[in-house]
Amino acid sequence: IIPSTTVYELKRIVEGILKRPPEDQRLYKDDQLLDESKSLGDCGFTMDLFSSPPELPDVMKPQETSGSANEQSVQ
Repeated sequence: IIPSTTVYELKRIVEGILKRPPEDQRLYKDDQLLDESKSLGDCGFTMDLFSSPPELPDVMKPQETSGSANEQSVQ
């Protein structure tokens, strides 16, 4: 989804997820009903092309296996 995507196109995406047709959807931004013919950019949605995703939580980071601290000897 990019700022040039229309509100109607967004409704079609939502339809694919929620199985609810566009004509039954009401999308709002700041308590204003969005016009289907307008782009998301025209409605005030922006996209920061230089933003980066948040850092992964430690439990989702790959575990390093090299190092003696994690090694156990079996006798």
